[in-house]
Amino acid sequence: MRWNELVRAALNRSSPSPSPGATGGGEKQKVHPVRDGAGGLQSRDFRCVVSKQMVGILLTVWVRGDLRRFVRRPSVSCVGCGVMGCLGNKGAVSVRFWLRDTSFCFVCCHLASGGREGDEAHRNADAAEILRRTSFPRRHCSSSSPSLATPHKILDHE
Repeated sequence: MRWNELVRAALNRSSPSPSPGATGGGEKQKVHPVRDGAGGLQSRDFRCVVSKQMVGILLTVWVRGDLRRFVRRPSVSCVGCGVMGCLGNKGAVSVRFWLRDTSFCFVCCHLASGGREGDEAHRNADAAEILRRTSFPRRHCSSSSPSLATPHKILDHE
């Protein structure tokens, strides 16, 4: 929760600007506007789509407030590859969602380190295991969005 509070504060940060008519260093918070696709201005406002932690891995996805209503079907998958092939000290957290008509999948992983003989093969095997074991729930398409076939595996996303 604390990390999300810090991220929210950083993304939605306003920079100080002098107050109108102020003398002697008075400051007022000003929200910086962002240009939208139509050339209009919008206030900077980011919202958390999803946030998931597995031991020392944190994956948090944020979107501009004006796009949040276009985010559909967020889902999370966690795969542990640590001790005995299952503990979460090594592995991945994956998040998928649709933004308008495009599927997105973000993967945050923590793989074993090392430069000794066999360490690279171990990391590659863990990465392959993450790709194999990560799966998202299958959902039936609704009549309102039949074109949004829900991707099931990481590599099924755009």
